[in-house]
Amino acid sequence: MKKSAIDRTAWMWAFIGLLWTLVLAVHVWNLKTIDRIREARERSELVRMDEQFLQSHRQEIERRLAERAALRHETEALSLGLLKVESDLRGLADRYGFTAVEVSREPSRGMEDTVPILFAFQGSLRGVMDCLESLRKEYPYLPVARMALKVEPGEKRVRCQALLNYRYRVVSTGSQT
Repeated sequence: MKKSAIDRTAWMWAFIGLLWTLVLAVHVWNLKTIDRIREARERSELVRMDEQFLQSHRQEIERRLAERAALRHETEALSLGLLKVESDLRGLADRYGFTAVEVSREPSRGMEDTVPILFAFQGSLRGVMDCLESLRKEYPYLPVARMALKVEPGEKRVRCQALLNYRYRVVSTGSQT
């Protein structure tokens, strides 16, 4: 064979190799482009589904967020919050005709944003039950952690000691809603 025929064949194989390399590069680029488009469509579909979910469940979400917010008492300072809670508990005791009312802060047990409060009083059993129901409904941020009832002998009154967990959140004046 002649040298020019070998050179010509080598050039032809080199051209074919270059052509196939170009074809493979375009194919890889095409696959990457298809993947990017598919991922963008999936993200778009997820966003659309999230928006649809939020629209259809907006009222339930707002209700749950309001319930969650009610579980913490927003106050500018812990001392102000405790003063308000003490005043509210004494008002509750007055509403149900309780006597020997004591409201005191217990030593914290290391729980963040929670302060144990001892609420002790004497009253009728019906009044105690109504008071506990009012506490549950009107003051969801004061859940009962522990309670002890002692029936006073010869009287129709009970001595109640309830340990309440005051859950609070300190907020600045501008962010309180």
